[in-house]
Amino acid sequence: MFNAAHFIGLLLKADKRQSMALLRTITNDQMRAIVEIIYNVMYGYGHITHRDIRYLKNRRTIIRQLVAKSLPAKRRKELLRKYFSVVRILLKVIRNNISVQWQHAN
Repeated sequence: MFNAAHFIGLLLKADKRQSMALLRTITNDQMRAIVEIIYNVMYGYGHITHRDIRYLKNRRTIIRQLVAKSLPAKRRKELLRKYFSVVRILLKVIRNNISVQWQHAN
């Protein structure tokens, strides 16, 4: 799981060109971790700003496709690359929640 966490951290820090290069080399474990994060955010884990909610509401179909169990891995990778702006917002939600929880624990 460390590999996936490190990969997600790199994705969030990278610019668009670097992110696309990282997504071309994504492994199944890394993709599974991203999809699990998307699924958790979709079902209420984490605080999403109102601005992000408005943006994501128009992309519900894309988000549902990304977390669908019946979607083949190749198609999921294509969707991750094509709609990375949506994925980035969802990943930032988790990153922000984890950092807040970490601060409260210490």
